[in-house]
Amino acid sequence: VGGSNYRLQSTGGSYKPGIGWTGDGADSPGLDRGDPRLPYGLETAPNGGTTNLGAFGNTPEASRSSGKTGRNFYVNESSVEYDYFCSTSGLPWPAHNGLGPASPLDSVQAVFANYAVSGGDSIFIDTGLYNISSSIAVSVSGSAGNPVTLTGSPEGAIFDARSSATNCLSASSASYLSLNGLQFINAKSSGISATSSDYLLVSGCRVATAGIHGISIAGSKKILLRDNQLVFNKSAGISCNQCSDDSELNANTAQENQNHGFYIYLGTGIQIIRNRALANTGQGIYLYAVGGYNTIAGNTSDSNTGTGILCLQSPSDVSDNTVCGNGSNSIRLSTFNNRTISGNVCSSMINSHVRKQRFFIAEHVK
Repeated sequence: VGGSNYRLQSTGGSYKPGIGWTGDGADSPGLDRGDPRLPYGLETAPNGGTTNLGAFGNTPEASRSSGKTGRNFYVNESSVEYDYFCSTSGLPWPAHNGLGPASPLDSVQAVFANYAVSGGDSIFIDTGLYNISSSIAVSVSGSAGNPVTLTGSPEGAIFDARSSATNCLSASSASYLSLNGLQFINAKSSGISATSSDYLLVSGCRVATAGIHGISIAGSKKILLRDNQLVFNKSAGISCNQCSDDSELNANTAQENQNHGFYIYLGTGIQIIRNRALANTGQGIYLYAVGGYNTIAGNTSDSNTGTGILCLQSPSDVSDNTVCGNGSNSIRLSTFNNRTISGNVCSSMINSHVRKQRFFIAEHVK
């Protein structure tokens, strides 16, 4: 440490005010040592797919990972108002090359069209509204510690499908893909659609007014959907079909969607933790025929038209949830085989109980 520069040392490069990015003679043990579930997307590549410890973790001035590779691409629309990453407006290729804040391309599609994006690369999308007429298609994979990362400006990067594009973003066989801080609106089908995309991370995104689901994931392992907002979509906020291997929905909010808040169908081993399902026209949280052992814990399900938590043919730990004001049952289970039920607070306008088909169990009734 010198000259009041408290950024972590890295042989891969650290930022020095007034100088820029240069390599250091040693690597700090704090590189890539933050909680792997915390956001990291604002860190430039190579970032290791995990935030650094310290004050500069998950910021554009975070020190870069050692021994890894990755390029940084920049996208901006025509305005520079409230820009976070770029110093000028985006332009089409080849007027701009997208390789720096002073030369941003005008669309994410232009990055994929002109570069072979690969593991470790990051795409930074600056503040603004991006009208799209076709889905942003992603079919490239990263690897452990080298994800493909798309990150939106904290000031708001919004993709508007204008009810023209089927999905705002479609990922197919795109493992180790990370989407951070982006907004998707007005898709004909889903704001985000992903199939066969293992280790998918969607964090801090907002999806609204999609024609079907806000986020739709199918046939994917070890996904993590965290801190997302799903509002005013015409079917489920989040739909997971045949997801498995401890895939996790954590701290998401699904509100005023026209079907279930969270719908999980088939698959195995799903963790549904600390989510909020509010005022959806359907069940708040709905698991159907999900095998393995699942966890539904610490969630709030409030004011949904159907049952607060509906768990059918899905062995689960249902614990410490707050379920109130729903139009049907608070918690309904189809079987008690291999289940743990504890610590739930239930209060309903119609029923105040945990319900099993053919008989009732009063658990913690408020």
